[in-house]
Amino acid sequence: MTTCGKTPLLKPKNVFKDTSPAYSRKRRWAYARMAMDCAAFLPRLLAGSSGPAPFSPRIVSPEAFGMNLAPSPEPEGDAIQLAALDDLGVRAVRIDYAASAPEAETRAIANRLIERILDSGRALTLHVVQDPLDASAMDAPATRREFRAYLDGVLERYGGRIEALEVGSTPNRHSWSGYTPRDYALACRSASEAIEGWSSAHRDRARPLLVGPNISDFAPYFTVGQLAACRRAGVRFDVMSDNLFIDRTGAPEAWDPHVAGRALKGVARMDLVRKQRVLAAISRRFGISRCWSTYTHYTLSFGHVRPRYVSEDDYASYMVRQHLLTVAAGAFERIYWGTLVSRFKGLIDEGVGVRPYPPFVHHRFATHAPPDMWHRRERFFKAYRTVREQVRGARFLSRHAPVDGTVVLEFEDREGRALFVGWMYDDRSSSFDPARTGEGRVVEIVNRDGEPIDSVDGKISLSGSPVYWRKG
Repeated sequence: MTTCGKTPLLKPKNVFKDTSPAYSRKRRWAYARMAMDCAAFLPRLLAGSSGPAPFSPRIVSPEAFGMNLAPSPEPEGDAIQLAALDDLGVRAVRIDYAASAPEAETRAIANRLIERILDSGRALTLHVVQDPLDASAMDAPATRREFRAYLDGVLERYGGRIEALEVGSTPNRHSWSGYTPRDYALACRSASEAIEGWSSAHRDRARPLLVGPNISDFAPYFTVGQLAACRRAGVRFDVMSDNLFIDRTGAPEAWDPHVAGRALKGVARMDLVRKQRVLAAISRRFGISRCWSTYTHYTLSFGHVRPRYVSEDDYASYMVRQHLLTVAAGAFERIYWGTLVSRFKGLIDEGVGVRPYPPFVHHRFATHAPPDMWHRRERFFKAYRTVREQVRGARFLSRHAPVDGTVVLEFEDREGRALFVGWMYDDRSSSFDPARTGEGRVVEIVNRDGEPIDSVDGKISLSGSPVYWRKG
């Protein structure tokens, strides 16, 4: 086994598998029902309104930028992460929280960090993750009673202080989660009943939002099937969640070949914005007006050459572009990046590499390395801090028509000044004349990392790394 530092680079695979005839029949029926739900839903999706136009004017919420955290066994690790949140200006946080008895130790570690987050006044989403064996048996009354008792305890401790409760993880990855669509729906019904019961007993306190179904990647057929199963179970989410990855396409503007195949990717044209619009349209048909991407990231290459593995510089640029496109397009109101501390993905390098199975998108209950091995990736910090500070509280106005691979977004900043951000989506370099963005003189130009730069003969050099400029 390859190692990196003190911790194995690859962990043994932990694949959920139940080959019993009864479970196989249950699973086959669940997916047959999902296929019928999708067939019945398609005419509704095509006939309904597409919702607000993309890239229409809107205010950028400070909570649009969220971060996933993993608690550290050492208190110093929690302090480092909270200081990083202060530096980045992040007010929305999400933490994985174990629902199984064997993970009681990780819950104790998480509780310490959770209290510190709540004391800091941040909006916290608890992501409750079941053990696959429990997840696969939610149709058993005893399992549901046990899960409901667990949720009642969580809400008794944190209800009224957390912003949201996200239930279950990646139900479309059966070998990771153990869920069938009906099992997941029953888990969500337990959570919905627990929230309503808690809310009835504490009418003077804020009710936590119910978030789901936490689909992994872009799988609209599974989003439809899972939301339909949840509706039959009497569940209505306050927020639709999806781990909307785009790392498999490279740049966020790139068309995903996994949607309709490489030959047809130019027909489907499923880039980040189109994916968000499709998922938001599905969400609205089920009466859910809010959408969050609760876990997303890129993976650093470390010498590997694959679309989903990127260099540090590309990572920083793609991360910024993903946030800018999301807040401008408006279909999703929040992105949780992360996890903050990770060797392959984090804004803080953990110092050791662990590739678990299931991967961290399913859960990460704790960091692996002691804090003295951590190292801040300053390039990531600067890029993230800059994009959030530039557009936080600004009013998005319009997207200028792309010309020669150029993307330009126009905002009005918090002081009422004209703010523009531009880049080349094909990562070429080009000279751009800011006079094309309207009247006024350019009074400030900063690069992706917030560092002042100068124009050359009145023109701005654009590449795949976004540049911000203001006009006065």
